[in-house]
Amino acid sequence: MRAAVLFMLVTSCTWQYDANELPDAAAPDAYQYMPPPQISCAGAPEIGSASCMTGSASTNVYRYFSMGGTHSMCFEQLQKDSAQCSAGCAIETSLMLGSPDVAEIEYFGSAAHVLCAETPEPHIGDACSTTGPAPCLPTRAQVASDGTVTGQSYLACVSGTCQAAAAPPVANYLQACDSQTLATYGMEGVNGTIAYGGKIACLLAWDEASQSVKSGVTRWCVGDWQCPSGSLCDDEVFPAGNTMRAAVCKPGPRGVLTPAMLSP
Repeated sequence: MRAAVLFMLVTSCTWQYDANELPDAAAPDAYQYMPPPQISCAGAPEIGSASCMTGSASTNVYRYFSMGGTHSMCFEQLQKDSAQCSAGCAIETSLMLGSPDVAEIEYFGSAAHVLCAETPEPHIGDACSTTGPAPCLPTRAQVASDGTVTGQSYLACVSGTCQAAAAPPVANYLQACDSQTLATYGMEGVNGTIAYGGKIACLLAWDEASQSVKSGVTRWCVGDWQCPSGSLCDDEVFPAGNTMRAAVCKPGPRGVLTPAMLSP
């Protein structure tokens, strides 16, 4: 039976504002032209982005709000950094987050080089900073010869020193996606990643043996350190020739998505 491949990529942000206090407010489009500040950005939501494509890495944290239509808007740059990767990107991906998830990108908002493949991993006891160019990143998943994940040394910057940390949790990780998502996209032959909401995504894989769809909740990522224990950040579970890339947390090997990795 000829397998069909599904791919839908939507980069989502979590926006927090009170529509009752701000009449005519509309969720800002992060991709539209952003003019110089016209009003104060105090209280506006923070937006964070991190990207590494074709050897060019960038991180960005800013405040942006638009009242919509001809009303005033604001744009305030908080952090920005870029790096050219001599060995290419560790992961080819692009991620945008809104408050409160922007804290994940603020952590390395001044250290775009952590997205480069040649950047060495830090170790316990190394000096670090949560606001400068020396975070305890990147940490990378260790993999066996078959590509499966054998571990990862998660780190956190505590009192200026890299210390061992727990793996980040992802709620309902690899458990079945919601019924509406399955009803909409759970078709015969499906295999790939679809948008889900906020930083969350959904993996779908058709199980030929049971003639059913297996699914698993996951999240978008820019590095292995954002993924739960036993997982890695995979930018290869998309159809060949796709020009828009994003990565998700999943079990190894990279580029492989099977029904056995997911829930019924």
